[in-house]
This record gives sequence, structure tokens and C-alpha cells, in this order.
Amino acid sequence: MKTVDAYKVDRGSKVLLNANESYKNLPKHIIEEIKEGIEEVLFNRYPDSSANLLTKTYAKAFNVSEDNVMFGNGSDEMLGLIIGLNIKEGRKLYTLNPDFSMYDYYTSFHQGTVLKYPIDNFDVDKFIQNGKENNVSMVIFSNPNNPRGSLISKEDIFKILSSFNDIPVVVDEAYGEFCDCSMVDEINNYSNLYVTKTLSKAYGVAGIRLGMILSNKDNINVLRSMKVPYNVNSVTQFIGIKILEHKDELDVYSKEIIERRDEFYNELVKRDYKDLIIYPSYANFIYFKSNLKGELINNLESNGISIRSFNDDSFRITIGSEKEMEDVLEIIDDTFGR
Repeated sequence: MKTVDAYKVDRGSKVLLNANESYKNLPKHIIEEIKEGIEEVLFNRYPDSSANLLTKTYAKAFNVSEDNVMFGNGSDEMLGLIIGLNIKEGRKLYTLNPDFSMYDYYTSFHQGTVLKYPIDNFDVDKFIQNGKENNVSMVIFSNPNNPRGSLISKEDIFKILSSFNDIPVVVDEAYGEFCDCSMVDEINNYSNLYVTKTLSKAYGVAGIRLGMILSNKDNINVLRSMKVPYNVNSVTQFIGIKILEHKDELDVYSKEIIERRDEFYNELVKRDYKDLIIYPSYANFIYFKSNLKGELINNLESNGISIRSFNDDSFRITIGSEKEMEDVLEIIDDTFGR
């Protein structure tokens, strides 16, 4: 087995703009509902392995069939499951550069190889040609992209699905609620399409670890037969149902973040900083590059603010509260000058 580096997230600062979480907890009345109902959970019994009530509630909330969705311990588990079913030694997983690091983690764990196509100036025809020439076994990418925040159009995804119609194509929509870009409506039109989603980002419950994978009925039945039993605990199922029952109310949060993200981006662009590259975003964060990254991070950390730094000169800032973004903008001004 290959050695795989552990995935690490810094939790040391007071203002966490590094993990793309919601900046606020659930509304108090939803927390009260959870408190009042938690006594109904049978802690002495194993959870419902099929998550039947959760599945029914999700299907109703998102207008999908119960046959088209399966739940996991975060969407990470679902990604790991489908990668494990399709990748082994001698097989290649095809993704973008950069993209979500867990694709590399699971592929390495299963002895496979990762082939990456550069996301800059993305050309779908060249992407397809490169994948065909390298005989890839699976295609996967986040959309919107993590960490860039960029978006592959539905038209390009249709091309990818048709061109790689004999292998799985997984669209990771962890940030799909922050744009009008979901492929869920197409899961019964393409036999090779899988979509992963999560309640961690737009619905503010990263702490309960609840994700899902959607595909056609046959694909979901195969995945259900391969997953470990009792993978979603009883408390997570209970809270997940409560969240889904309040979906319309909680959807206001993603709209708020979209508005704040665009305001923050426009303010940054308007300032025209000399040493800062700012990337447009369709997610709940903005991606940057700068040769002054180290100085900016020091200035942010000295004010108790943590962001996500990558190995090169790039970094990512999660969209937080109005006050948090005002503070970040002020520190960026101080670092780069206006």
C-alpha cells in the first residue's frame, strides 16, 4: 500500500475562513427543535442502514426519486466509494489541476494513478482528447471548482459525458448551491453520470458529516450493495431530516453568501492591486495568487483570521460575515496598498 499524507485543516484562529464552512450556526429555533426531538433517537440501536426516512425527506425537498440518492459520512465517503470501485493499480483517474485533494488521496490509497488537466483556459475538446489518449478509467471534477471557484458549463459537461460514455463521470457539487449549475436533473439521461453533494457548505452542518451521491437507479443499487452498513449514524440522520425540513429557510444563507461574495470580489477588482491576482468565483470562497502571500497571511493571523494557503503563491479565502469580510478587505488594503 502506498503511503498517503494525512489531510490537515488548521483550527487555531478565532475567525476561520480556511475550510469553506458556514460562518454562523443554525438558527436557534432549529436547534431547539433538534434538542426537543433528540430524545426520540434510539441510542441503544444501530442506525437505519438504508436511511429510509432521510431518503424520503431529501427526495421531497429536492424533487428527486428516492431510488436516485444514497447517503454517506460526508460526500468524502461517497467519493471514496466510487473511486474505490473503479480505480486500482494500472488504472487512471482523470481530474483537473488544481482540484479537490481527496481525489488524489483515494486514488493513491487504491494504487491508481491520477492524470490532471490544467484548468487555466479550459478547452473541453482538448480535455477529452487528452483523456482518450491516456485511456483513463474515470473522470471526476468539482463544479464549481475547489479551490479555484471556476465553473465548467453544462454544455461542456454534456460533451464530456457523451465522449466518456463507457466510464463513470463524477461531478462533485459540494459548492453547487452557490451557483445555478447543478447536473442532478440529468442523472437519468446519462448512464455514466454521478453527482455528489453535501449539507456541509450551504446548509451549515459540516459538523454532522452528511453527504450524498445521486445517479440513476441501477447505479445507486450497485453502490448500495457495496457500502459499509450503518455508515450514517442515527444522530446525523435525525439532524439531517430536520435540516431538510427547513430547506427553504436555510436556502436564504446561500443567496446571502452569493451577494456578499460578488460584492467582495467587485471591491477587490475595483482597487486594482499591483501584486494580487483575483479569480472570479461561483462558490463560497475566492482564490488568489500573490508573491506577498506570506506577508498577508501574517497580517491576517495577527488579527486572528485564518485562511487556506497552498504550496505555491496561491491562497483561498472563505466568504464569512459582513464584518469579517470588511476586516479582511482592510487588511488586504494595508498589505497591498490602495
